[in-house]
Amino acid sequence: MMDSVTLVGRAEELGFVQRALRGARAGVVVLGAGGVGKTRLARELTESPASARRGTSVWVSGTRSAGGVPFGAFAHLLPALDAPLRDRLAMSMLARRAVLDAASDAGLLVVDDAHLLDDASAVLVQQLAMTHALRLVVTVRSGELAPDAIVALWKDGWLECVDLQPLDRVALGELVAELVNGRVDPLAVARIWEQTRGNALFCRELLRASVAAGRLALDGDVWRWRGGLPATGRIWDLIDARLSELDPEDRAALEVVAVADRADTSLLDGLVDRSARSRLTRRGLVEERAENGRSVLALSHPLFGEVLRSQMVDARRIQVCGRLADAADAHGMAGGPELLRAAGWRLECGGGGDPELLLAAARRALAGFDPQLAERFARAALATSGGFEAELELATALGAQGELQAAGELFTRLERDADLDAQRAAVAAQWSEMMFLNGGRAADAADLVSRVASELVPGRLRDELQVLEGVWRWLSGDRILVSEAEWRRIAGRGERMRLLVAFAVAPLRSTRAYALWSAGRLNDDVTYCERELAAATAAGELEPTAMFAFCLGGALTDAGRIDAAIGSLRDGLAVFERLAMPMYVSWSLAFLARALALGGDGSGARQALELAERARPAQVQLMDSELGIARVWVLVAEGDMDGARTTALQLADRHADAGRPTEAARAFHAVARLGRPEGIADRLSELAAVTDAPILPLCATHARGLADDDVSSLRAAGEGFEALGCWLLAAEAFTAAAVGLRAIGQAASARAAGARAAALLARCEGARTPALTGVEAGASLTRRERDVALLAAHGIPNREIAQRLVLSVRTVESHLAQTYRKLGVSDRRELADLMATGAQHAPDHAAPA
Repeated sequence: MMDSVTLVGRAEELGFVQRALRGARAGVVVLGAGGVGKTRLARELTESPASARRGTSVWVSGTRSAGGVPFGAFAHLLPALDAPLRDRLAMSMLARRAVLDAASDAGLLVVDDAHLLDDASAVLVQQLAMTHALRLVVTVRSGELAPDAIVALWKDGWLECVDLQPLDRVALGELVAELVNGRVDPLAVARIWEQTRGNALFCRELLRASVAAGRLALDGDVWRWRGGLPATGRIWDLIDARLSELDPEDRAALEVVAVADRADTSLLDGLVDRSARSRLTRRGLVEERAENGRSVLALSHPLFGEVLRSQMVDARRIQVCGRLADAADAHGMAGGPELLRAAGWRLECGGGGDPELLLAAARRALAGFDPQLAERFARAALATSGGFEAELELATALGAQGELQAAGELFTRLERDADLDAQRAAVAAQWSEMMFLNGGRAADAADLVSRVASELVPGRLRDELQVLEGVWRWLSGDRILVSEAEWRRIAGRGERMRLLVAFAVAPLRSTRAYALWSAGRLNDDVTYCERELAAATAAGELEPTAMFAFCLGGALTDAGRIDAAIGSLRDGLAVFERLAMPMYVSWSLAFLARALALGGDGSGARQALELAERARPAQVQLMDSELGIARVWVLVAEGDMDGARTTALQLADRHADAGRPTEAARAFHAVARLGRPEGIADRLSELAAVTDAPILPLCATHARGLADDDVSSLRAAGEGFEALGCWLLAAEAFTAAAVGLRAIGQAASARAAGARAAALLARCEGARTPALTGVEAGASLTRRERDVALLAAHGIPNREIAQRLVLSVRTVESHLAQTYRKLGVSDRRELADLMATGAQHAPDHAAPA
């Protein structure tokens, strides 16, 4: 592991180098910062099994130790001499001849780390390029002082030049997966990106240290991050060796940059000498970047900061923090983008600070989801007479860290001591948010803000609490008050309300995905989710990545692409678990349970469903619809058809009574799909009349076709489902049409409908439903025989089957005997095999039911 991997993320650069070696110039220079993969790219060109140049190159490498010896890099190619040559020209001619002889068959010379070559070796490389004596690949580290002869290779146009950049986020994720030889949690990839910034060498060494320290470990079949950054390992040695080359002035300047951590360049102008900054930039240790419309000075890689800060003695760190805090005050930056840094520097240097500054920093830290830092600022503000406001921020910070008892006690005292309406409203708002976001207690949060609002005089504060009450009531399951227009109104009440709605309900970017899925427009939904997921992944946005993986998994499940759906749902679930978002954990597990059930994994589906029910916050009912429909399909996967139909019908009635038409329609349609379509079409038609979701009329048509054995309706439903991308439903509709056509003697049309169903199933990935399982032979069974056969195929004993279906054991035995005769099997094993294989093939003929 981590020693021999496929080249990742460098296809374009590799192609450029290969073309350069076939071009008019003598070869190519590969420029790049240390660790970005210059040497790896060259080795791929010369040593890859797929390379035409494999084994046909000569390598030399520049090193610091050989840099003081003439032709030191070529020493291994030079012949042994009886006496040393003191004539430089003779030595040069000898070296040139030795290199040409060594490369006579290869025709390719690779010079690695050419910036470290001695002058004589550099001139030799330049002469080889100028005379086209050999093809050359030369690697040079950016920012290092290289011999003039090497710089002239690309400056004077003797060789082509490619500037190798760090890997982007997507390519880094591929590299990490390649290095560990397995799937990697997106949260771990994000952590590695933050630490390495796409530097391939740093990535490799960080992985070595992290795996060795148990920070990166296998959890099932996925590598996940645990704990903090390893404090030891080869990567630290690499960085330490690089930093040890600095003189005291440059190292002191670099320490300031490390502590400042991407501070505004104007802030550092008086602290970091411009000449030192220039030298550090040339070495590739610092860089000036544009961030949010301002110019900042940053270390080229965060790991430099980890090493520097770990080696700074306390007195030096306190000194640097004090200088930075003073500079921030002098530049008036404490209230701007540098707020958190300015407050942090002031605390670090032991200077106390303005309580208003500390309170502002605590609020900013909470807004940035860093409650530990917020607690620190709030306690410091309290120690400097921050009063009521400091205690309020402290209570919120404690609640955000899960210290609910301590936070609740503090909130209770603050509510009792509040003298002003503004104070009471602030306590209620922040306490209710803590109840929901950290305890899932939506109903309690609603009761709290309702009680406090009733005690306030009419006005803005009371209105805000009433808006909050609407949010918490909706989350606790009361959706009657809320429409799409109402949500827009709530979100429009200010940035705070917009953020709260976005967090509590769904990230606003995923609203479109949810709407497309609810309408059954799966083609559009899959396309949209895949595009947004790729964008979120590339940007390293964890929550949107998880949300779109989750939405994509739901769409793929309904399309019948079960294998892909399960993978996408598990990816999203892993991030939601790491982000401690129980509502979305429960929702994802419910979707996963249904996908596993539709794939035939009854035990896995049951386990996922139980986990979903345990993860569901007690008073948050948003995911109850999906939990309910997941229970239906888990029962199906376990063979309990009667239980599944009963559960689906009860679920449908509850949703219909609550005014939730799309949720009710899904449950009613499930009843029809599970063999009880009578009366369902009318209910679905009623629901379709109150919503514009295109899938609802199709569900009504499908149910009517099943109830009336109406082949035309079944084919029309199949056509409509396929157009939306609902391939699984379309396959079921055409399968039923094939059965119906066969029953009325239209064998040719039956074969055509069966072929259409087979083509649709070919697009699905492992989906298995009762309408498809064992259909070729099972179409000749009565519905009761089919129920008995499904339970028997799942290994359920006759006595238990009789109890489940409210039959006598003798009747079960009779149904099984009839089933064996009709299907041509002799025992339960053969029955199970037949029922399992039917999901993979739609019928080209069918018999009457």
